[in-house]
Amino acid sequence: MPIRNRKETRTKFGEDYPQNAVVAFTSLLYSMLAVFSYPLQIHPSRASALALMNLVRPSEGAHRWAAVTLLELVGSLLIAITVMDLGKILGVVGATGSTMVSYILPGIVYVQTFRDFHLRRSLALGQLILGCIIMPVCLVLLFL
Repeated sequence: MPIRNRKETRTKFGEDYPQNAVVAFTSLLYSMLAVFSYPLQIHPSRASALALMNLVRPSEGAHRWAAVTLLELVGSLLIAITVMDLGKILGVVGATGSTMVSYILPGIVYVQTFRDFHLRRSLALGQLILGCIIMPVCLVLLFL
């Protein structure tokens, strides 16, 4: 395999599969999975956004719920329409999700759980700081 420049490499998923009925049916099933799992994914996102908004300005109303829902639907639609390379989306998810799970959250949990100063707490704090450096660096490198 020849060495390629990063700009020359495209990540178009599904182009390598043969065009037959099995692949078409599988693509249909994946589309149905995306359609029916979207409400399951948007619910915790909307609940988190509403909880954060209630911290700033408490309000109970259907208007705020509808506004957040509409904003998330329009935002995800715009992303789906404008992004032509799924590799970029997977890169962002990987850079944020894996860094959060591997570095940031364990560091936060350990630092918050063990309040006494000792070497492990210092190492956990270092891990947390390292994660806060790694995530933005990975995101910047992804789009360069």
